[in-house]
Amino acid sequence: MNKVKLISFDLDDTLYDNRPVISRAETVFLAYLKAKFESQNKQFSVQKYTQIKQKLLAGKEQRFEDMSLLRQAVLAEFCSGLNETNAISSKAFELFINARSNIDIPLAIENMLNQLSKHFILVSVTNGNCDPKQLSVGQLFADNYSPSLKSRAKPHPQMLQQVLADYELSLEELIHIGDSVENDGVAASVAGVAFYHFSPFDGSDQITQQCQRLLQYLI
Repeated sequence: MNKVKLISFDLDDTLYDNRPVISRAETVFLAYLKAKFESQNKQFSVQKYTQIKQKLLAGKEQRFEDMSLLRQAVLAEFCSGLNETNAISSKAFELFINARSNIDIPLAIENMLNQLSKHFILVSVTNGNCDPKQLSVGQLFADNYSPSLKSRAKPHPQMLQQVLADYELSLEELIHIGDSVENDGVAASVAGVAFYHFSPFDGSDQITQQCQRLLQYLI
């Protein structure tokens, strides 16, 4: 690994357990919408929201690889029968993103990233819509890549290819780290860069042990 200059990290389920994060964000988001619907004597249905989302995903439009754009499109249709549709949709989306980016990073992972930042450039490469700048480790990332910046989602290699171009790296100088072999691993393989499978929240091992193994591998 002595040729590596830059490490790209996936975020969701790599640096934190994303399941409780999304659960909390959805709770806040849906509670706000429910109150708005009921204040206008409109029927509120989580099932209807889910059906709209599934319908848009079934269309397989490339633009909906952007999770923020997808949620905004679902909201626009779901809230279309309300007064002040745009204001309510915008506020609901804002509440979701803020809650979705309010994340506790495990101390072992924070320490690992701090150590790695002393040796390598770090960037984030995520399919999700967490705002990395709101994370406690956000200042460690020199740049952040996601489909919201008009890139294709992993397993498409476009974001990793963009990292290579932006930092003028050879293939050997970039390694991508993530929890998903299907998304992160395939994207790295197609881009021609190294991949390290790091999945500290799958329950198979202690987070601290996985962090120690990754540090030993890279440093």
